[in-house]
Amino acid sequence: MIRSMSVELHTLDELRQRVAELGREAFLAEYPGVFLIALGFLAVEEIRGAHRRRGGSGGAAGHGATATVIFADQRRHDAQQQHPLAGFAFLLRTDPTGPGLRLGRSQRCDLTIPDASVSELHGLIEIHATIAGPQVAVIDTNSTNGTSVNLERVEAGERRILADEDIVSLGRYSFQLLRGATLYEELALLNVLATT
Repeated sequence: MIRSMSVELHTLDELRQRVAELGREAFLAEYPGVFLIALGFLAVEEIRGAHRRRGGSGGAAGHGATATVIFADQRRHDAQQQHPLAGFAFLLRTDPTGPGLRLGRSQRCDLTIPDASVSELHGLIEIHATIAGPQVAVIDTNSTNGTSVNLERVEAGERRILADEDIVSLGRYSFQLLRGATLYEELALLNVLATT
């Protein structure tokens, strides 16, 4: 069963504070769904070969600066270039009243990505209910510069299932998908490290 989504904008600083205030179960109850964490721009040299390479996942975003994400042994994100979505987390909640989440450069999209490498309507994110729990997928809508998951190209119209911590790139802009429990654990660890 396909569920549509509503999008809530949060900052990583705000979520980190909520982790400090709430226990794990209370955090998950307050923020049900999955998060798309804005990672930033792929380095220019990586864009040219991204559709031919495959890699693993990793990394996390920090507020106000582009995260450095490691795929295998090579850096893929430009840690020096600032971008307008740095430090933001988009909470995707299921909502039974409409289609999947529209991603693209157009202001009509549910999540607008202000970058020339991103098509007006670049792709869709869907959540499907399964016996094993919610299944998240990305679909490329025949975008000009393509969509990839962990730097593996998603063909136009293909529905690619996303796993926790996968990196979704639209043109040269990337997001990391995190389940609420994973984000909670990562932010809790940051809070511990900040106090030691």
